[in-house]
Amino acid sequence: MQEVEGNELVQRLVPTELSTIINIIRLEKVTDDVNQILNIFGSSSCSIGVLHHNQDVFINGFGVADKKAGRVPDKNTLYCMGSCTKAFTALALVLLARQNGVQLSAPLSEILPELSTPYNPEVANAATLADALSHCTGLASLLYALMGKQGAVLTKSEDVIHDFNNLPCVASLRSEWRYNNWPFALAARIVDRKSGRSWESYVSEIFEKLHLARTCTRNSDNDNHARAYMVLSDDTLVEATLPSLRGGDAFDGSGSLRSCVSDMLIWCKSLLAASDLPMTIQGSDFEIVPRVINEYSHTPGMYDLLQAMKIIQQPRCPLESDLDQSYGLGLFSLHLPSTSINSVTNAPQVTKSYILGAESSPRPAIGHTGDLGGFLSAYWTFPETKSAVVVMCNSTPGNGDPSNIIAELLIQALVDLNPKIDLVEIAKQANKAAKSQWDDAVTEWAWARQLKTRHKPLDTYAGV
Repeated sequence: MQEVEGNELVQRLVPTELSTIINIIRLEKVTDDVNQILNIFGSSSCSIGVLHHNQDVFINGFGVADKKAGRVPDKNTLYCMGSCTKAFTALALVLLARQNGVQLSAPLSEILPELSTPYNPEVANAATLADALSHCTGLASLLYALMGKQGAVLTKSEDVIHDFNNLPCVASLRSEWRYNNWPFALAARIVDRKSGRSWESYVSEIFEKLHLARTCTRNSDNDNHARAYMVLSDDTLVEATLPSLRGGDAFDGSGSLRSCVSDMLIWCKSLLAASDLPMTIQGSDFEIVPRVINEYSHTPGMYDLLQAMKIIQQPRCPLESDLDQSYGLGLFSLHLPSTSINSVTNAPQVTKSYILGAESSPRPAIGHTGDLGGFLSAYWTFPETKSAVVVMCNSTPGNGDPSNIIAELLIQALVDLNPKIDLVEIAKQANKAAKSQWDDAVTEWAWARQLKTRHKPLDTYAGV
């Protein structure tokens, strides 16, 4: 082994260490902005974690996760993660595909013979599992038609295939990207059937392999759990019931994840480790080059898991005409500069157009956002610098979503993106626009109202 002179070793180490110190200083400077953004949206708390050069460099908690207890959130405080669940469902199916349980490129009707989709037969006959996991089936989402009081899901797990069959068609197959929770509800049922065990059991094994010790798919009895809060129009916080969505429910594969900053940073490190694996494309499926030696090669099951994590990060369906802004399998696969980082959260509310990193070098960004009954979250990874940001908040999006704007604030500081966007001002715009949508809804209702008429028979409004 070649010896390294001391000064040569210092020359190798100092740039990275100095860079990390500078990054931490920039992150500490934006903590006041984090508090301002939380106050603008009226959010009770925020827990954040930042990774750089594969090291945890900044972890902090703001506000109170539980107002009654006065508990400040820490890296182990549990939050509901909503749609951040989707990557784990996609990962489960890729693992099954690698075990010959299913094929990502097979038509859905081959996997589920009872699938028919009469309003768009092309979906059952030609749509693949990969199409379903990348939001390009063209079927309507209709999620809120099946939501009950306090976010309860009225559809039962055993009814998912029947209800999926009857979703209206709003676009042709693969013609455009349309976010939809239904395909992930269907995907979880495929995991049930093809693995011979429940989706919850299957993904819990993934949590265990990755050492995600506090991650789960149902509410925990642990005291260190953020409470759910609804933010009223006057910014008053009202405690809400914790989301009932859990493993075994119809939409478990779409949004039942509970996790904390420490676990999600481990998840981000695993995604970044997976991004280093080389791969080829064979037909419509991605394949990992089989013999690659790294630190995980001799860990039972871990290398296969990382191979699957590489596959879910690959772009599948473009979000728009720019092919660099795409969705993979349960993950956004973007490139900065981009406006697409707000594709799911705050997009209708942000009135001022801005491009994050417009004058900075291009860089890939992989991650997702989440929203479920009093909780909002976002995480983004950056393979080139082995960096990541994780943000968790406990408030509803009715007044806008602080989590992804805080994530953008941290990203901008971490990798020194230019030009500098005033994200506090963006937060104010998003909050103002979000609040006005309720007045707009009442105005539209009043305009369409037909006075001196009676409602239809009540049973007309029952059912789906």
